[in-house]
Amino acid sequence: MNIYHIDNQLITFFESLPDTGEISEDAMVRLEQLQLERKEKQKNIILYKKNLDRGIEAIDNEIRHLETMKRGQQNKSDRLMSLLEYSMGDEQEVNFDTCGAKYKKNPPRLVIEDESAVPDRFRNEKVVVTIDKVSLKKEIQDGLTVKGVSIEQGRRLDIY
Repeated sequence: MNIYHIDNQLITFFESLPDTGEISEDAMVRLEQLQLERKEKQKNIILYKKNLDRGIEAIDNEIRHLETMKRGQQNKSDRLMSLLEYSMGDEQEVNFDTCGAKYKKNPPRLVIEDESAVPDRFRNEKVVVTIDKVSLKKEIQDGLTVKGVSIEQGRRLDIY
């Protein structure tokens, strides 16, 4: 039975109670049974979530491990490329039956050595306007009213 089904049975149970307020012994047993089932279901939900969280943590650890391995492989690859470049010296190409390497030209790229020497017509100005949320929040808490702004108090469920 899922938690929603248990809650619906509890609602039905309370709606079926007589107007006198008296609860029979059988009804009390059923109420206790439903409440126990609900508590057990809540406990199982918490334990299942904690188990999922441990799985997430294990996956995060594995990702970090794989990223470390990847960096190591990338570093080795970069060092081998440097070694190959050194060994080729002035040669433009080395060719073998199964593999080879040769230098190619990269597309031209712009190198700016002194930004102050660049004419103004090549400059773009960026203006970024942001809201100081920390100051605004403090002033609203102190009584300032600002149209279109409010402070919300949320809540979260912590599992321990």
